Amino acid sequence: MPPLPGFSDNPLKSRDDLVRATEAFLKPLIQYFSPGKARIQLPVATGTHFDENAAQLEGFARPLWAVGALLMSGDPDWEVVQPWIDGFDAGVDPDHPEYWGDIQDYDQRMVEAEMISFALLASPRHMLWGRLRPETQKNLVTWLSNMNTKLVHRANWLWFRVFGNLALSRVCNVDTPEVRDQIEDDLRVLDTFYLEDGWSSDGSWRTPGIDDEEYRIFLETGRANALPNGRNACFYSGSFAIQFSQLLYIRFAGDRDPARTTKYLQQARDFGAGFWRLFNSNGAVIPFGRSLTYRFAAAGFFAALALADVPNMPAPLASPGAVKGFLLRHLRWWANSQRIFSTQMGH
Repeated sequence: MPPLPGFSDNPLKSRDDLVRATEAFLKPLIQYFSPGKARIQLPVATGTHFDENAAQLEGFARPLWAVGALLMSGDPDWEVVQPWIDGFDAGVDPDHPEYWGDIQDYDQRMVEAEMISFALLASPRHMLWGRLRPETQKNLVTWLSNMNTKLVHRANWLWFRVFGNLALSRVCNVDTPEVRDQIEDDLRVLDTFYLEDGWSSDGSWRTPGIDDEEYRIFLETGRANALPNGRNACFYSGSFAIQFSQLLYIRFAGDRDPARTTKYLQQARDFGAGFWRLFNSNGAVIPFGRSLTYRFAAAGFFAALALADVPNMPAPLASPGAVKGFLLRHLRWWANSQRIFSTQMGH
């Protein structure tokens, strides 16, 4: 039996193949939903540094990349996606035992808010937001809005608040000057991370003075990595956080922000002109960055290029077929890897 039926035995050539592969990742998770469907707890130990409620929210939220994509298609298998839609009721209800919890300063819940916001933005309005009860809609607005009064790491985390506010503005009927101003403030900071050739650092670029300050803090408190500034550029943050998020922004907010859209389009071209060199002709990629467990997220850039419909990409990404080829070859490389799924989950 292949390690994950629907993915490991999938030719990954057509749209239908990708839908089947996406559903293959979601179906094994359904058995691990909490009774109220607001959390997923996998039968494996974790090494997270955040609370268990946030860890189980992570289990619920990360698959929303896939759920949102299936809803975007307009014709999902409702038996697969409905449990996630149902989970919003309990997740944002502060009186329910499965409540996700209030978002706090520098909170992991901010990370998960990006996937929740993506699902809202990607889905036709009637297929997710319109299926939520009015009380759930109200609670969801309150939950997402909490980010606007909290401290956020001045790194790629600011994108989480940008998308939270885009969801509030474009889907949840909270298109206020305050929400728009927060989006602009966060984007203004994010734009300062830009380096060159399409690459951005994950936070302000570190200087020798910052090195000295962080070392002083370490000597006094024992706390390492106390300052968000860093030299992280080639760190999945490039392909999956920074560039990926800029391309999603083009898709979901390009009509509101033409000047920034033009800039992000050119940065995507500049980034793509060199990024493709990390990929072998068989789809394998040179491992890079801290978050190697994200696996084929390295190719998220190619998927986002298609989603944002970026024109005038340089060779060898100059056509939709070429972009598709880079993405699908990478997925096939992972599909041929035989030991990437947990046997405890039956796959």
